[in-house]
Amino acid sequence: MSLTTETGDRFLFVRNLAALQRQAGVEREVAELVMAHARLCADRGKPFEFYHSADAPIPWNYPLDKLLARNPDVDSRSKQFLVSYNRLMQARRLPIIYTKEHLAARLGVTLRQLDWLAYGQNRYHVFSIPKSNGEARRVDEPVEKLKTVQHWILRRVLSKIPAHRVAQGFRPHRSILTNARKHLRKQVVVRIDLKDFFPSISLKQARRVYLRAGYPYTVANLLANLSTREGVLPIGAPTSPALANQVCRKLDERLWRLSYRARFFYTRYADDLVFSSWNRKFGSLVPFLKQVITEEGFDINEKKLAISRRNGRQQVTGIVVNRRTNLDRDRYKWIRAVVHNCRTNGAASEFEKWRTHLVQKGLERTADLEQFRNQLAGHVAFLRYVNHKKFDRLWKQFQEIDFG
Repeated sequence: MSLTTETGDRFLFVRNLAALQRQAGVEREVAELVMAHARLCADRGKPFEFYHSADAPIPWNYPLDKLLARNPDVDSRSKQFLVSYNRLMQARRLPIIYTKEHLAARLGVTLRQLDWLAYGQNRYHVFSIPKSNGEARRVDEPVEKLKTVQHWILRRVLSKIPAHRVAQGFRPHRSILTNARKHLRKQVVVRIDLKDFFPSISLKQARRVYLRAGYPYTVANLLANLSTREGVLPIGAPTSPALANQVCRKLDERLWRLSYRARFFYTRYADDLVFSSWNRKFGSLVPFLKQVITEEGFDINEKKLAISRRNGRQQVTGIVVNRRTNLDRDRYKWIRAVVHNCRTNGAASEFEKWRTHLVQKGLERTADLEQFRNQLAGHVAFLRYVNHKKFDRLWKQFQEIDFG
């Protein structure tokens, strides 16, 4: 955290104040709230805000009123900090959560249930799904109660924290199409894939996201444990993509500033980093880009690193970007062939081919006809993004298929 001298002095003052109050018998939660407010102000690079009686009165939330009643020796300056903290979190449109008990109340669970959701065993169902290359991808799906809690965290907390402008995935009004359009008709397109993206992000990094959002340490630590499994982000948790976007903010900022100075284009869709330029010699910058990425703590999947030029096929998140956004020809032919075979020979034959393919790859999840239908519908619907004419024609044919 970078602080000006004045802000740094104020931060030390608040830290010392919190330490003195702990020594005086004040509960840890109160000191953590004072520190949370100090951290918020320091991150904004602004002086700490005090509440004054001349200001319009703001009613205490009951949990904080209850907390202060248990701590009659709280310094008057700390009370001013806490009121200002209350106002600052409301201005950020983030839910105010003072303590572990308050978090449990907001989530509608007991303290015992909260402990199990954060630290218990068997909170996730583990299974595998096929990757685009046919390999198996492990998925950790939270149990229903934990998934409900994670959706609450995503909706009420993480969605209110803006991601960097270059992040194209898991954000409103952003998609693989908006990602691809940034790289249309360029001389050089470079794709760099981050290795083991979600599992490479730790509980400590997730906790730092919640601390930066303004939450006291105990609450931030609980939120981080509710969002992780075995100390890392799980593939399958609703909170993982949004947390990953926040953890990547520094990486995105460094690469975006570099793109502005060196006149190239940069976007990131989850673990897929894309760079493009009108300069034919842009490929010479790749070693420097890789250095920045590794400095930020991410590993690069060298097998997926690709440099494509205008005279070859340039593809970004599954979309061809040479002249206009379009679907890869081979993929379109495959989708069209499967739809045609389902119409003429029946869906059962294509379903058996698909299920045999899954068994050969050693995937554990049981396949059924409904799952096959949904996956094929997803492939056809993908065309809507890139080629409406092809989509309309193929969608009509898909609707004629009898899936029994």
